[in-house]
Amino acid sequence: MRAFKSLVLLVAIFTLSACGGAGLFQKDPASSRPVDLTQMAPLTVTGWTITVPQTLMVSEVNSIKPRADIVWHGDPAGDRYAQVQSIMEEAVRRAAGTMNGSVPVTLALDVVRFHALTPRLRYSFPGEHEIEFGLQVANAQTGEVIVPRYVVNATFMGFGGDQAVMAEAMGVTQKVRIIQQVEMRLVQELTGAPVANIAGFETMIADSAGGADPQGDTMDDADAG
Repeated sequence: MRAFKSLVLLVAIFTLSACGGAGLFQKDPASSRPVDLTQMAPLTVTGWTITVPQTLMVSEVNSIKPRADIVWHGDPAGDRYAQVQSIMEEAVRRAAGTMNGSVPVTLALDVVRFHALTPRLRYSFPGEHEIEFGLQVANAQTGEVIVPRYVVNATFMGFGGDQAVMAEAMGVTQKVRIIQQVEMRLVQELTGAPVANIAGFETMIADSAGGADPQGDTMDDADAG
């Protein structure tokens, strides 16, 4: 019976992941960087703005995959727009601190989608943290747009089951991993580096688990909440 319930849950996850259609929950198609930054002088970030549009739909439902633009349970209940803004601010601040180029630029970011895992899914199965944001780069001195707005897809795999529990115990929270992923993706975009999913901690967690699969093991139904 338990195996059957797990199978039903997995089918539901894949079904919801495949849902499309127009509306508030439609993903903004990620586009490639419109300018080859490898042909330009290195950049240094002197300022930025981050917008989390109030038109984005927030869901507090603890289901497998709520149909919403913002799903975030990594902070206490509160203003999810402000919480997402804070996470993005920290990621941009870190990314900016790694860049010491000769061309000063300002960044304009707008969150398109911030759909992290719900507790119900996180403590049962791994799943994707779907993070997407618009990015525009302008010359800080002249205001000229160097890179027109395009959408950056920073989606990556989140821990699930026992591995999620172990990561939390080690301080590797969803927030820690999302900040790191956005930071690294932003650095990649601004330097022209090859795009890759480099959110870390998988090896550290796997080693702690005695070589467990980094995608995580499932837990009993009672632990799924």
